[in-house]
Amino acid sequence: MKTRQFATIARVALGVGLLAPVVVQAQSVGIADNHVQMLDRYCSECHNLDDFAGGVAFDLMNTGDVLPDAETWEKVLLKVKAGMMPPLGKDRPGAAQVSRFISELEHTIDLAWAGNPNSGAPMLHRMNRSEYQNAVRDLLDLPVDAASLFPADASSEGFDNIASALSVSPALMQAYISAANKISRLAVGDMTTSLSTSTYRADAQDQSLHLEGVTLGTRGGMSFEHVFPLDAEYEFSIGRTGANAAFSLDPVGIEDPVELVIDGERVHLFPVDARATVKISLPAGPHTIEAAFVKTQSPRGVDDLHKVWSDSTSVRSVAIAGPLNPTGPGDTPSRRRIFTCTPASVAAEEPCARQILEELAYRAYRRPVSERAMDTLMAFYRDGRELRDFDTGIQYGLSRILVDPMFVFRFEEEPAGLRDGESYSLSPYELASRLSFFIWSSIPDDELLAVAGSGELKDNTVLEAQIRRMLRDPKAEALVENFASSWLALRQLNSVNPTSEDFDGSLRVAMRRETELLLEAIILEDRPVKELLTADYTFVNERLARHYGIPNIRGSHFRKVDLSGTGRHGLLGHGSILTITSAPNRTSPVIRGAWIMENLLGTPPPPPPPGVEVNLDEAPPPGAAPTTLRQRLEQHRVDPSCAACHNMMDPIGFALENFDPVGKFRDQTDGIPVNTGATFWDGTEFTGPDGLYNILMARSDLFVENFAEKLMTYALGRKVEYYDMPAIRKVVSEAQSEEFRFSALVKEIALSDAFTQRTKDAESMETAAR
Repeated sequence: MKTRQFATIARVALGVGLLAPVVVQAQSVGIADNHVQMLDRYCSECHNLDDFAGGVAFDLMNTGDVLPDAETWEKVLLKVKAGMMPPLGKDRPGAAQVSRFISELEHTIDLAWAGNPNSGAPMLHRMNRSEYQNAVRDLLDLPVDAASLFPADASSEGFDNIASALSVSPALMQAYISAANKISRLAVGDMTTSLSTSTYRADAQDQSLHLEGVTLGTRGGMSFEHVFPLDAEYEFSIGRTGANAAFSLDPVGIEDPVELVIDGERVHLFPVDARATVKISLPAGPHTIEAAFVKTQSPRGVDDLHKVWSDSTSVRSVAIAGPLNPTGPGDTPSRRRIFTCTPASVAAEEPCARQILEELAYRAYRRPVSERAMDTLMAFYRDGRELRDFDTGIQYGLSRILVDPMFVFRFEEEPAGLRDGESYSLSPYELASRLSFFIWSSIPDDELLAVAGSGELKDNTVLEAQIRRMLRDPKAEALVENFASSWLALRQLNSVNPTSEDFDGSLRVAMRRETELLLEAIILEDRPVKELLTADYTFVNERLARHYGIPNIRGSHFRKVDLSGTGRHGLLGHGSILTITSAPNRTSPVIRGAWIMENLLGTPPPPPPPGVEVNLDEAPPPGAAPTTLRQRLEQHRVDPSCAACHNMMDPIGFALENFDPVGKFRDQTDGIPVNTGATFWDGTEFTGPDGLYNILMARSDLFVENFAEKLMTYALGRKVEYYDMPAIRKVVSEAQSEEFRFSALVKEIALSDAFTQRTKDAESMETAAR
């Protein structure tokens, strides 16, 4: 069976190439004479054939037709809108003249593309491992850990769902085959499952505190979900660190036992010094497991919530071995989802099997199943039925579904008879698939497939209703983890190692959770996206509140607190962002400034020129007075090749110097008062976090447009190109009437031509797949 599966996916997956967009002839639309004169007066001194500053020469560009140089005109728009050009110190046009230029140039470009818009044509799109995990969950009602089955996916444009980065190798194809076999056996309940051990390890968090999600009255420990393959016995082993094999012996002699909790019920209590192994009979299916210290008493005179417990007394892992003495496959959620019929006789088995596999394939392939595809699935069913029994036949057929290219890839068929460069609408089923992977990072549900099957999804009113429904579904939380966390690079928090004594595993977890909760508030409560910058509130637990200096917060649960007057505004007050944009041993105005330029304003600085290196941590020469980081950066900017970019990045970062490398507020560093005064690239002077907040709010249109561009990139699974910018501007314009609420941006993106259409290229997807 493995050989047949491997050959099938190999034929489709290898050789998949890019379907590049084709620019077609559209109406000629040029720039007004008064704007050409403005460019000649204020810009052509540097941007000409001889100087060619920034790779732009206006004397070579056809101002009578913007389309041939549309990519360059979009760059010009961005630089002027951001106030970067003309550069500081050069003669500049007045604000009203700049505003008219921006407005009319945008209109000119949009009009030029309107006659024949380019919707692009991304590569054949493979599911990434997060999407695969969610698809299995929704198809089979079965939680799986895709990170244990597949290697990490490559990222591009800040996201790991970009089609061009999701390559396929023989090793990955073999991983798909292995995963399909493992998942199908787990979902059906294979009675031949052999004994194995799964080990879960605790995060490096403070074991003195109660951890969110674990039973109240405990401290430390861990909580996780495990899928038990059969009704059977299982052996639990608690791994811990501690002197003399004791579970908990802290410096003042307090001893705490460890409890094992399954689905909220205590099933075993391990006394101090007891052997941490027990056998328990459990029904098959997913169960929530907890192992944590039971707090039996507190040290006299010490506030338990602030006490530092010994790191040598902690629950570090739970190992589960089994199944032992299995009695059956059980009545699991996955079996209830799969077995929609039960054959009463041998003669009824094949019709029942066909019904089961056709229903599964319809949801997995996201479209009606062809007779040829059903013949293949039934052949696999018969192989399994002949080997053992009806359930084994279903397991074989399910395994074939999970490895089928129609499940693993997102196919979009091209109508016959189209000219190269001609745009066409996606089919309702293809649109449903795009929409579900955008909002849920998963396959469509039954309702969305039904609407697609009826053809009603092509009606914008119906499409909008489905978008609203999908955003209300708990599965929309995927937008927090897969879109927002990737956009903000939150995953970097897992790998940073600050040298600060204030930083530990519990703070790392709390920092990330704080930002996730703000993102959830914006996305799931449908708030204006500008609130990511303006929020005068945040979410903290006791550990994070102590770090921020917020009093009277106790316990592990997060709650909403007011930040007025603290200097913390939105994302830029979050310890997560301030930590990932610092060096391990110091702040980095350069990294912080570049991060804000790229992720918030959409104006990324160019990479440093080759051969430019500087050690900002180098000690001063003997006898020389010590210098601040700011002074060392100012010396670095003396080099003209460095100043061009650092004059933009560094001032932004200087404004955040009140926050140390792990986001703790400070007034001085090394005994020297912190200097947070700076000059923005357009000459505006500002000071500190409050001044930076005012700078960003004055340019909030850049933030919204950049946010829409990032969201469009994620939705399409490809890089947003210059020919997509008219669609981006329309999304932003239409969403303005709804205060740029998250749902409004999602809706307008899903209604856009870029999302609902493709552009035909000379190389069809079928040709590329051969």
